[in-house]
Amino acid sequence: MPTRAHNNGHDDTTSANKRRKANTQAEEDAKLSFEEELAQLDEIVASLEDGGLPLDDALALFERGVGLARRCQEQLDNASLRVERLRAVGGFTAPAEAGESSEAMGASFALEVFDADDDMPW
Repeated sequence: MPTRAHNNGHDDTTSANKRRKANTQAEEDAKLSFEEELAQLDEIVASLEDGGLPLDDALALFERGVGLARRCQEQLDNASLRVERLRAVGGFTAPAEAGESSEAMGASFALEVFDADDDMPW
């Protein structure tokens, strides 16, 4: 049975340091705005497309990029949901397609005024 050489824990230490660094980076990324995350994601894509990175560095960047992409998508999904809710409450119709006027779509916008004592519709 082959024996494994003892490496004095070097691989374990390196792995632990990489995990700590990744966790710290994730915490810092969570504080970024959507625009900052998107800009960093663009930089990551450009670095990966360059192809000059060692495999470990490329994998770490790819992993970070996946996290940034997920957070950006979540923010876009939340923004879309908010817009849909506002449209439903306000009675807004879908925006006109390129080249069509809002009149051709039959769009109507009606804003309601609420007293502070009234229950809000949302």
